Amino acid sequence: MPVTLVLCALPYESELLKSFLKKGKAIRIRPLKYPCFRGYLGKREVYVIESGPGKYFYENTFARLLKKHSFAEVIFFGTAGQVNASRTCGDVIVADQGISWPCREDEPIAGDLVYGAVSTKKDSGAIERRFGQYHFNVYKGSIVTWSEPVFDPKLKSLLYSKYKADGVDMESGYGVRICEGKGIPFLVVRAISDTTYPGEENHMINDRMKAVIHGSFLVSEILAFEGSLAEWISSI
Repeated sequence: MPVTLVLCALPYESELLKSFLKKGKAIRIRPLKYPCFRGYLGKREVYVIESGPGKYFYENTFARLLKKHSFAEVIFFGTAGQVNASRTCGDVIVADQGISWPCREDEPIAGDLVYGAVSTKKDSGAIERRFGQYHFNVYKGSIVTWSEPVFDPKLKSLLYSKYKADGVDMESGYGVRICEGKGIPFLVVRAISDTTYPGEENHMINDRMKAVIHGSFLVSEILAFEGSLAEWISSI
């Protein structure tokens, strides 16, 4: 039975997904100092870990975790900010290959490279998914990873024009670099949580929950799929 690791940044991103797993329970594994969640779905044993926001987990813990435990594959799951105006709240972006872009000194970017993930078979067409009352679109696209939440419309415009990104997150680009270095298959699944109303808390909460629900249903589909992550993304 393959062992799949699902990484979410924050608890609200993982709670619904954990409820889909059978025989789920909190356990402790090294080198984590906090419990993770283990359960089963389809023919996979699944570990769900909340990494915390940003790159700290990936700089300090992720490589050691992969060294101590044999995960067959990794799914980076969570929400992402809207960058591509044609992607709306609740749309889900999937990517299966790491990517990096050089940056210039005059751009508001820390470091020499900007990291992210892209689909090996990028397709701008919408792939429809329906789970009961929930209906949403999935796109094979691109996610750029940024060091902090992106609210500035000008910065969003830069990320789209320069990197052709569909969404922006704070973690997956760092994680996929490590997976690629160790030869571990991975998939990035990011649901757009629209931040059009950054000053209105009710809108933000509703947008985030809509994104989490759609993304959790899609990840449950992936986990229940009998083939590999590469076979799943090729099948849609």
